[in-house]
Parts: sequence; C-alpha cells; structure tokens
Amino acid sequence: MTDPEASPPGSAPAAPGSDPAAPPAAKGVADILAEAVELYRKHARALIVTCALLIVPASFIKSCALSMVLGPTVAAVTPASEVAALARESEASRQALADAYARHAGPEVIERLQRENRELLESAAARTLGAAQGAIGGMSLFMLGLLGMVITLFFLYAVIVPLTNGAMTIAIADRVIGGNAGWREVWMLLFRRLDKLLAALIPAGLLVAVGLLLGVIPGIVLMVLCAFVSPVVLVEGLGGIAALRRSADLVRSDWLRVTLVVVVFGVIHGVARIVAGAFVPHRAIFLDSFMSDLIKLVLLPIPIMGTVLLYFDIRRAREGFTDARLRADLDALKG
Repeated sequence: MTDPEASPPGSAPAAPGSDPAAPPAAKGVADILAEAVELYRKHARALIVTCALLIVPASFIKSCALSMVLGPTVAAVTPASEVAALARESEASRQALADAYARHAGPEVIERLQRENRELLESAAARTLGAAQGAIGGMSLFMLGLLGMVITLFFLYAVIVPLTNGAMTIAIADRVIGGNAGWREVWMLLFRRLDKLLAALIPAGLLVAVGLLLGVIPGIVLMVLCAFVSPVVLVEGLGGIAALRRSADLVRSDWLRVTLVVVVFGVIHGVARIVAGAFVPHRAIFLDSFMSDLIKLVLLPIPIMGTVLLYFDIRRAREGFTDARLRADLDALKG
C-alpha cells in the first residue's frame, strides 16, 4: 500500500530516479481552469444550488436598489425630450406665423396661428419649469439612493459573494477527496466558522473598498492579496487579521497565477453584462441587473473553483499539502 501522505492530490507518480520528497511541479493556470471546468461538469447542479442560496436573494435586493436609484434618471429623459419637441413645434409655429404676415394672410388665419403659437410657448415653459423642479427634487433622492446602493453593493460583493466563495470552498474540498456533500451540509459546515469568516471578510472588503477609492490598481492589488481568505479560514481554521496575512503570504508566493485567475472573474462579469444586454434593454434596470447576475450565477463556480484549486496547488508546492491533510482539515471542521 502506498502511504497517502506521499501522494499529493492530482499529482503523478514519481518518475524513476526522481526525488520522491521533492514538491510536485506547479500547474499552469490553463490546467487549473480545465480541472475546474471538469469538476463543474460533474457536479454542476449541486454547485449552482450552493451558489444560488445567497446570490439570488442578494441579487434581487441589489437589482431593486439599482432600479430605485437609477429609475428616476431614466424617466427624466422623457420630459426633456418632450420639452425639446415642443420647442421645435413652437419654432415651426412661429415660422408659419411669419410666413402668414409676409403673404398678408387674412385676420382669421393670423389669429389662429397667434393662438397656436401662444399655447405652444406656454406649454413649453410649463414643461421646462416642471423638469427643472423635478431635477432639483430628484437630486436629493438620487444621492440618498446612491448611498443605499453603495451599501447594498458592498454587502453583496464584500459579504455575500465571499460567503458563497466559502461554501464553494467546502464543496470543492469535499469533492477533491471523493465526497458528495449536499448544499445543506456545506452551508451548515460554513456556519461553524462563520464568526471567523466574517472577522476576516469584513476587513478584507473594507480594505478593497479603500483601495478602489485610491485608484483601480490599488483596489485590484488588495483584491488579489485577499483572494485566499475564505479557503484559509475554512480549511486552516484561521480568522480575522491572521487569515488576511496568511492569504497575502500565499498570494505573494505565486502572485502571477492568482492575478490571472482573478482576471477571469472580471471577464465573466463582462460576458454576463453583454449577454444580459442582448436580451434585456438597459432601460429595464431591474431586469438588466437581475438577468446579468443570474448569468453570472451559472458561470461563477468556475473561477471560484479555479481559486480554490490554485490555493491547494500552491500549498502542495510550498508545503507538501496532501489529500490526507485535506481530509483531516475537513474532519476538524466537521468535528
């Protein structure tokens, strides 16, 4: 029998003459993503349900917030266009009146054109005043709504998505060692370390938010450094700042591969927006946002699995991480 500690998960048998104690070679990003796709293909239903548990209701709330904030802005386009149309009609009426004077039209024609021109001018003035008052009143509501939307987006992307990432970490780890845990068991296991996970995720989310305020590059750098927070908490049992430091340490040891996997998240987000826009008009703010998130829900497990598998691969190369150690970590989580 082969000692399970001597055979890391997914590694090939040692070649003749090679050092069996040497760490396995790191996998390429393409190999890791291909492994993630294959794992997804085998367990798509369970993984999508695991993701959907929090993503769907959170997306519904986020889409409602977007609709309430951006809806008045879209609606305001209609009065402005109507005012412009009235201005054009008024100019045409004024020109018709000038032409009537030039050709010495009868008094009845002149009076009718004067009346029409006056009515158009009064209507345009009333619409312009109403649009201005609506814009002034709507700006305050827009700013308050924008604040609410920022809080909602922070809650979604700094808490809900990372929590889903954590549940997926457990599901993937279980399947790597041949298990078949369902979504209920996965989430129940996550709740056992929820305090540690939130103690790490919330500071990580705040750091990324501050980084994005400073610029795109600082935000992306911090996002990459926090990529392994969920696996560190759920597999290694660390929490809070210790989990952030451990994630950053693992990322720094292989930052290029981690960055490439994080880029896949961005690509999937863009693809989802494009596909949603092809079926739902952008003026339908709620449907556009919600449909985009549903498409992302179907694609989301792939980069999450890529991140978790990369985490395992980096630990295999650095620390000789094996299936046996992973099984022991999961047993500790269950116990």
